[in-house]
Amino acid sequence: MAPVLPPTIDPALPLAPPRIAAPISTVANLGKNLDVNEIYRPFMDQWDLGFSFNHQERPEGYSLELLEGALPEGLEGTYFRNGPGRFSMGPDAYQHPYDGDGLIASIAIKGGRAHFRSAFIRTQEYELETKAQKVLFRGTFATQRSGGVLNNALNLVIKNTSNTNVVPWGDSLLTLFEAGLPLNLDPPP
Repeated sequence: MAPVLPPTIDPALPLAPPRIAAPISTVANLGKNLDVNEIYRPFMDQWDLGFSFNHQERPEGYSLELLEGALPEGLEGTYFRNGPGRFSMGPDAYQHPYDGDGLIASIAIKGGRAHFRSAFIRTQEYELETKAQKVLFRGTFATQRSGGVLNNALNLVIKNTSNTNVVPWGDSLLTLFEAGLPLNLDPPP
C-alpha cells in the first residue's frame, strides 16, 4: 500500500525542517555520477545539486514558517506533488533520472498554517528492490538489470516508478506513471 499523507497539522511539530544528512551530491563532487550514462551525467549532477533535499522521506513532516506576507484567509487544502526522488539502490545507480522511484510530497494548509510531508511511493517494485538492495527491474528510459544484454533482451517487465503525476479521481488520490497502472494513495478525508 502506498504511503498515506494526511492533511493534518500538528502545532507541536517544529517550525523548521530537521537538518538533512549529507546530500547525495554537492558542488564539491559534481561530475561524480560516473555510474550514470555519460549523456545524462551533466543533467544528473545539476539534478543532485538542485534536488538533493528531495532524496529523503519526511513522513511526519514539519510545519512551514511564513517569512513574508500572510496566507489568504479561508485558504485550506492540500497540494500534492510527485516526482522522481530515489536515483540508486544499493550499489546500483539508475541510468536515467526519470527511472527514479516516485516521491510524493504534500503541503497541507489549514487555519493559516502550512505543513510539509513526503514519502516514497511504495510500489511492489520499490519494496522488492529495497529488500534486495539492488536494481531488479528495467527502467523505462535507460536503467537495466545486471547481467548485460542477455539478461535484459527478452525481459519486457518495466518497473512502475509511479513518479509522473498525482491526481484526484473520485474519492481517491492516484499516482501515475506512463508505462504502468496508477496507485491509490487513499488519503483520509
